[in-house]
Amino acid sequence: MSNYTLTYFNVEGRAELIRWCFAFGGIQFTDERIHREDWTERKKTLPGGQVPVLFIDDQPLHQSTAITRYVAREAGLVPEDNLTAALCDAAVETVEDLRTQYYKILQPGKLREWLSEAEKSDIERQITEDFFPNRLTPILAKFNQRLQSRGWFYTEKCTWVDIAICCFLSNLRAHYQTVMKGFPFVESHVNKVLSLKNINNWVQNRPETEY
Repeated sequence: MSNYTLTYFNVEGRAELIRWCFAFGGIQFTDERIHREDWTERKKTLPGGQVPVLFIDDQPLHQSTAITRYVAREAGLVPEDNLTAALCDAAVETVEDLRTQYYKILQPGKLREWLSEAEKSDIERQITEDFFPNRLTPILAKFNQRLQSRGWFYTEKCTWVDIAICCFLSNLRAHYQTVMKGFPFVESHVNKVLSLKNINNWVQNRPETEY
């Protein structure tokens, strides 16, 4: 079996779904987390100077989506049928678009203590008055309708889109408890994924981070 080292910042961000896929598959990996004060020097040693990077037996793989898809496939989370796999890819990209929009509002380049009260209020306004009703809710409505009569999102077993939905929405719920109110099938689905032994173990034991 290959040796894996996932290099990213000490936050969830673009690496967390990758970590969840590793966890689901019970695949051992080194979770290398770069701290803010070490980034300038560490950046010089990384191919392309960007993260995340997954080192597979010293072979670097770039780009978060490519890394996640690779790990998901290794974990048995990618359907064998090409069309179904592509549909899963599209759904994951939808979730990742939401995550990108959300983190952009959060201004992750700044620590919370660096923000003024006015900046914090503006962030909350953007999330609750724009992101939730205009961007998140339409997607939750579609997901809720699909999950109403299905055990898993696309196939008869868990795939990486199920993991992606739970990874993002459980994070949101930790900060906004009622974010899935009105979408009971989505929330039930999130709870089901969180109850999976390997996922639950990861969530319970992962490092606590600001983002």
